[in-house]
Amino acid sequence: TVISVRVRSDIDVKAVYSPSHPLAVTRKSDREVEASFEQSRTRQDRDFLLYVGRSEDRVGGSVLTNRAVGEDGTFLAVFAPAVAPADAAAVPKDVVFVLDTSGSMREHDKIGQAKRALTYGVNVLRPEDRFNVVAFSSQTRPFREGLVPVTAETKAAAATWIGDLRAAGGTWIERGLQTALAMGSKERLFLVVCLTDGKPTLGEVLTSALVRTVNAANVSNARVFTFGVGFDLQVELLDEIAEATRGARDYVLPKDEMEIVTSRFFRKVVEPVLTDVEVDFGGVVHDVYPSKLPDLFAGGQLVVMGRYAEPGRRTVRLRGKVGAKEVEYV
Repeated sequence: TVISVRVRSDIDVKAVYSPSHPLAVTRKSDREVEASFEQSRTRQDRDFLLYVGRSEDRVGGSVLTNRAVGEDGTFLAVFAPAVAPADAAAVPKDVVFVLDTSGSMREHDKIGQAKRALTYGVNVLRPEDRFNVVAFSSQTRPFREGLVPVTAETKAAAATWIGDLRAAGGTWIERGLQTALAMGSKERLFLVVCLTDGKPTLGEVLTSALVRTVNAANVSNARVFTFGVGFDLQVELLDEIAEATRGARDYVLPKDEMEIVTSRFFRKVVEPVLTDVEVDFGGVVHDVYPSKLPDLFAGGQLVVMGRYAEPGRRTVRLRGKVGAKEVEYV
């Protein structure tokens, strides 16, 4: 089954969401979006639902509710920023890419695709940013000892260094993330992007203990983005690390075009629009998920679910920071 929808609008398109099918959303511009669903193995026996929010504000949002008589209601809120707000381009950030180079990355040429995607991730950084790359397997290898400025020379050197990486050894996720997290500072927005295809086999391997280790090492308040490749993954670990640090996660199967998916992922996470996000729903809500809201990024959207006891009209307020400036959208 393949479904593809192109949306063109005379005002900015913000939230695009399907409660019925997992979507790939590509934003061509602020007013043109492509949403697609593809699945060959599963019979489709339900309607395809697509919700499109439009707004002339910098950040648009929509809220869907449902309430049965005598029960608490449920809600789904979707918030989406403009594709490339001018304010976000001026926010300097530090980015460390963490790449799993264990032996299993040789399968299906995952290492080749990952290296090409990682090179793309370095190339889309802005001149005001700083970056580094950390490769991990049984040992940890950083591209440089610390963060370096984004210049034509450092990007070329990083591309050469990434191209020379080889897949061998075990999977020491703990040491790879600790090495990356030690490079940040609280003075700048700090992003860590980790790409891995397996479960940890060295160092700390238990999910709960490893999440505690990452949280303890995260003294710079980094956002950790996890990207999982393949079937043999400790998904709970990658999910919990991303959620605990206000990051995000994504997954791809070996047969999929990993280079395309990861490139889209990298392009999104290096363009933060709103950080330290909070939502005030104008009344008492409970069972809200996620409990710690991730940042909003260009081309992305924030989905919040929960329950409410009292129905009625509400004013929803989305608060956060653009750089060091605190902002509110109503």
